[in-house]
Amino acid sequence: NMLSNFSEAQSLADVFISSRNLTKYYLHKVKDADKKKRFSIGEWNTNSIHWIVSHLAWAENYLILDAVIGRKETVPWFQYFEIGSPYPEESKFPSYEEAVNTLDWIHEKSIAEIRNLSNQQLDEKNFAGIDFRDGDSKRKIIHHAIRHEGTHCGHLSWLAKLHGLKGR
Repeated sequence: NMLSNFSEAQSLADVFISSRNLTKYYLHKVKDADKKKRFSIGEWNTNSIHWIVSHLAWAENYLILDAVIGRKETVPWFQYFEIGSPYPEESKFPSYEEAVNTLDWIHEKSIAEIRNLSNQQLDEKNFAGIDFRDGDSKRKIIHHAIRHEGTHCGHLSWLAKLHGLKGR
């Protein structure tokens, strides 16, 4: 039976790939937009497309390569895109192309690592000490990484609309 060889980790990797594919769809949709533009809504400013790409790269490195695998990549600009960090000055951003390329290679490495995890490894505590209300397992961290991706993909969809980009 083909399904008997299909692991939970492979399924999680496939869902994460699907989530990233939707993010990539919106990144293609906004390809001609001003990636640095932020919108003001009342007293609040949105993040830019550029910030979201940079933040997603940092987040996947932290959540998957650090918390789940225990071997994060060192990228100097990641420190400016961590959760809770103030919006960085323009000089702290990588080029948009570098941010997208980093997002891509961090994802490729993460997916390869996730696919190799056993159910026993998924049950283990994560390396970063992250504890959600429903657990601290590596599985829960992967679930959160997928949720996190979807949240920021939604932000990209709104930014596309705010930039006046409609349709496909």
